[in-house]
Amino acid sequence: MTLSRHPSLRAPQPTPTEGIDGVKTPADEPMNLSFLRFDALRIKDLAGSSINITPRSKTNDKRQIFPVQILPYLYLGDAKTAGNKELLDSYGIHYVVNVTSNLENFFEDDKRFRYLRIPVDDNASFNLIQFFPEAISFIEEAEREREGCLVHCLAGISRSVTICLAFLMFTRKCTLEEAYDVVLGQNASIAPNFHFMGQLNDYEHLLGIQKSAPPPHSPSCSAEQGPLHCLTPPASSKKNDKGLFY
Repeated sequence: MTLSRHPSLRAPQPTPTEGIDGVKTPADEPMNLSFLRFDALRIKDLAGSSINITPRSKTNDKRQIFPVQILPYLYLGDAKTAGNKELLDSYGIHYVVNVTSNLENFFEDDKRFRYLRIPVDDNASFNLIQFFPEAISFIEEAEREREGCLVHCLAGISRSVTICLAFLMFTRKCTLEEAYDVVLGQNASIAPNFHFMGQLNDYEHLLGIQKSAPPPHSPSCSAEQGPLHCLTPPASSKKNDKGLFY
């Protein structure tokens, strides 16, 4: 699919300052054109048909509170989340995917924690697809071990989101659009950069994923819930004492 270019679809994304105490962004930072609001894009698939993705109202946007639970064992976070051991313990998170080149693995000396570093920066020169298999395998190991897995970068909106989207696409056979809706439904403030979105589009084609037929309309179902088949665990799944499916 191709992404249409239009100035009104571009959302300014100031470059954050690295720091464990949070992400600082200047109030009047110039617009960074490498970012697009995916939920405001008009998409054309390879057959030329158009798909409209309706932007959410600002009044419906949710504040970003980390960690964000994507699946019972998969969490999205930022640098501050990754540095809070008490918080990680409270969620049963002991597997951590660090999607940065310079943030430390904070609790590497604690044998309860396992780390996978994906050393990428948030710019156009990095190819994340090459790291997808290793990241997916690591997250699946966390699921088998009945542990929670945190995927984090600095701000929790681009690099880490890209890994979570790839995981959903591979394991749940979601299209990119469906996976994006799932994550967006949990956290309204996500913005993978344009180049990572292009790589995810390539990954979708590589996986040969086809858009599923829409389910029958039901008044009790809300579009805000996202594609349920991407969230539903296998029928054989059970819950452990931490509430995680295995």
